[in-house]
Amino acid sequence: ASIKMQNEMITLFSKENKKVGTYLRRLNQDTIKLESELDKILYLARIESGADLFIQKLNLSEVLDDLKNKVESKIEFELPPNEVWVHGDRVAVSIILKNLVNNTFKHVGAEASVFIKVICDKGSVSLIYKDSGTETSINKNELGKAILSTQGDSRSGIGLYLCGQLMLRMRGRIAFQVNQGLEVTLVFKEALR
Repeated sequence: ASIKMQNEMITLFSKENKKVGTYLRRLNQDTIKLESELDKILYLARIESGADLFIQKLNLSEVLDDLKNKVESKIEFELPPNEVWVHGDRVAVSIILKNLVNNTFKHVGAEASVFIKVICDKGSVSLIYKDSGTETSINKNELGKAILSTQGDSRSGIGLYLCGQLMLRMRGRIAFQVNQGLEVTLVFKEALR
């Protein structure tokens, strides 16, 4: 937070110098990425040390509305007409969704698009996340189950591993499909209002 604030102050006082402004924008982007990675690692450490989640009746519709408002990216939604309630931890669900969106735009680029569909069926709620990514050599059976060994690229798998652990702790399921892009299905237990 301190680095981010210092960057904002320097940016404010150096508007005349375009080259400095370019470097500061890059510094700000890198700071945001670093902060996101650190958040994932700290949350993973918390989960692996046995910390409990706050499982409650959660309005999934509100969490998705928050995502719409916080993310300035192209996301299309197909949601049921009524509010959808699940058993889950609000922070955990937000971390999962934020990680999926961040991964899409990190690995695909600004031209990426995301489609999120929610389906309610016999006591469960499925949230299907699809992105417009490209084919990948990553084995879908490894996604969300282990931290991947990297060979020069920026994919460590920490975020998807965290997603998998959070879904397990919420007594849900996560499944990955990799074709022309990534498809992730999150299955929650439905909570009656």
